[in-house]
Amino acid sequence: MAIKLISVLWDRETRNNINDNFRELFDLGTEIESEIKQNLSDYIPAGAITTDKTSFIRAGKNLFNQHDTVSGRVSVTGEIIDDGVNVTADYELIKQGQTYITNNPIYTAQYDKDKSFIRFLYVAKGDTLKTENNAVYIRISVNRTLASGLQVEEGNALTPYEPYMKTLVGIDIKDVSEAKTSDAKGKHFTNIKARFEEIERDVADIRPPDSNVVSDEVAEQVFIAEMNKKAARLGCDNPNFKNSSGLSAAGQLTSPKDMTLITRHAAGIAELTKVWGTKNYEVAIKGSSARTINITSSVQDAAFEQSYTILGGKTGTLGVVHNLCLVVQHKQKGHVLAGTILKADGDRWIAMKQLFDEAIKIIENNGSASPTIDAVGACAILLPANPLLHTGTPLNELFLKGNTERQSPASTTKILTSLILIESVPDLNESFSFKASDKVEDSLVFNEGDRITFKDALYLMMLHSHNTTAKAVARAVGQRIVKARGYA
Repeated sequence: MAIKLISVLWDRETRNNINDNFRELFDLGTEIESEIKQNLSDYIPAGAITTDKTSFIRAGKNLFNQHDTVSGRVSVTGEIIDDGVNVTADYELIKQGQTYITNNPIYTAQYDKDKSFIRFLYVAKGDTLKTENNAVYIRISVNRTLASGLQVEEGNALTPYEPYMKTLVGIDIKDVSEAKTSDAKGKHFTNIKARFEEIERDVADIRPPDSNVVSDEVAEQVFIAEMNKKAARLGCDNPNFKNSSGLSAAGQLTSPKDMTLITRHAAGIAELTKVWGTKNYEVAIKGSSARTINITSSVQDAAFEQSYTILGGKTGTLGVVHNLCLVVQHKQKGHVLAGTILKADGDRWIAMKQLFDEAIKIIENNGSASPTIDAVGACAILLPANPLLHTGTPLNELFLKGNTERQSPASTTKILTSLILIESVPDLNESFSFKASDKVEDSLVFNEGDRITFKDALYLMMLHSHNTTAKAVARAVGQRIVKARGYA
């Protein structure tokens, strides 16, 4: 609408024209205001709002910020000299021509709006200083032993100590007022403090990821129950795992076919295949005794590796029980095999080579009439290209021996432990802490409060066969399973 001319006559038309003009101006102003609000970032380039443009944000009663200091003190030229005794706070806004008092001896330097040096002044305990008429900033230095209790405040009299804090001077900000209302709770608070106190109470009720929801003993049993459920889903015959480490436990027995089923499935889990073929690894331990340790895989044998490339696997030793689960590729013929040796008569690696050599003969229709495999139990298969597609399907073993003579799985148990860990913890970079109750027989000692990632736990279990880690994983992950699924 165009601006209308105002006649010298005071009639209805003139009155309406005046009203229309005012309405036009009002609408234009509203439109401009809206445009500025929507495009404010276009008018204020990055870095344009500097400290000199935010002078309404100032220190509270106490000018000295002990949490933002550098070593040394201000000199007579306003520069910092590192004397090894004092600390100096950053630039702080001050009032011009104002008196300040200190409760401890200090060195001060005043600066103008461009932070150019104006004046140096030493102020004794209980004395005052008066800022220059062109002073905008001050830097305060104090003996580092007095920094935590220093208070420099406006006026001529000392008052009780208050820690440094930022305040808004002379500004009524809409956001501050709106912060008193919680839309999520539909609740209004009389002041900001009351709302923050409620937030603190809410936060205090939040449990960290590895906090207890049941006893550690119950959590560990939940984890072990998951191991047996998983083994059953893979096709294992009446699985009866009693712990997560493979240490001796009455009734904890398995067969070579069952362990090969578990190994076949594990060969399709990317998070595990990245781990179990590694020869050496460095574990980072956090906590009060932070340190790193280097571990070496037990799954290696020079003579065996003359014929086969080890892709992954796990050893298991418990007294006279010497077990081995492996995934390998024959170096000359390229066949990829998976297999298990339970309770080898002597060297488990010799028994495994006997097993795989015989499996290759069978693949080539040249199997032995009475093959020698120096172990109580043995099983070998030709590993499918995608093992996960064969989950729950028949194993189609090439060779099977002693399947009815069930043996202790020993530390080959940790393959199954690792599978439950991977399924239950989506982010393996999350961490957990060891407890004193986790300790079992181990050459590598962890202390209560030591903290590692679940990823490092996989390496400790699969390479070093660390029993304490396996027990700690069952406890910590068991708590997560209970929390996620709501059962104990």
